[in-house]
Amino acid sequence: MTQIKFTSQHPLLISSSWTNERNPTGSGVEAEQYSFLPKMVFERHEEFGYLNLVQNIISNGDMNDNNTLLSKFGCQLRFNLRKTFPLLTTKACLLYPFIFWVGVVKEILQLISGSTYPKEKGINHICESDKAKEYLDSFGVNATEEDGDHPLLTGLYWSYSDASQEFSQISDVINKIKNNPHDRGITLSACKLSISPCQTFAQFYVANGELSCQIYQSSTEASLGIPFSIAAYSLLTCIMAHVCDVVAGDFIHLIGDAHVNTSHTKAIQRQLQISQKPFPILKINPEKTKIDHLEASDLDLLDI
Repeated sequence: MTQIKFTSQHPLLISSSWTNERNPTGSGVEAEQYSFLPKMVFERHEEFGYLNLVQNIISNGDMNDNNTLLSKFGCQLRFNLRKTFPLLTTKACLLYPFIFWVGVVKEILQLISGSTYPKEKGINHICESDKAKEYLDSFGVNATEEDGDHPLLTGLYWSYSDASQEFSQISDVINKIKNNPHDRGITLSACKLSISPCQTFAQFYVANGELSCQIYQSSTEASLGIPFSIAAYSLLTCIMAHVCDVVAGDFIHLIGDAHVNTSHTKAIQRQLQISQKPFPILKINPEKTKIDHLEASDLDLLDI
């Protein structure tokens, strides 16, 4: 296995200009040292943006008071969805991509359906909240802990923005993309003032027949949470593009507090030494054109 070496004597130290417009993968890796990859390919593999982010967190992050978390504030990642799908490839477990993908698909389809509870335990949910029962009660939802791990509010927010249950945000977004694509307010909110989910806001943008999405997450864990959100919201963008008969464009991920548990740093160090592979390709069943008709079997990830 080919290992990637970093320029600093400290194996996890990169320069303060670890991300910039021309080279989003950072300047701490010397691409010219590796003849096995063309420099352009080395620099442009979008997974390097994520790897440099986690490297920056564990090298330069701010430690919390009890020395359990390292964090950086104000981060951005960007992925091109036009040809490939950003399911990260540097996890060491061979079965990881398959298990991870199944969880992503179940999560997004569940949220689209408006479900408030996980259907299965053990899935890394985009957002869970212990504060949800009072809000769910306002909808007349009889939710108990026996129904799942914790109430999953995002699906309810996406489906209904208030207790009247008469307005579907998902339907509104699809309608605007189809009929008013230049609307500057094509948004999907999972935010309620009294209860703040980790993912609070998504905005869609249509230009030249392409649909792009940008989300803001107020806080997320970097080793698992960020890869999950990248895949989940990239999938949502691709699904929305599919049902609106446009091409998926870019996915932009804005993160407020990106953090790493200090117990995960050794695993991240090992991950940073794994060679990246080409991203897989997403295929969606062309016969399914209604978002509420999609099932897991209609979403196929090739070359995973």
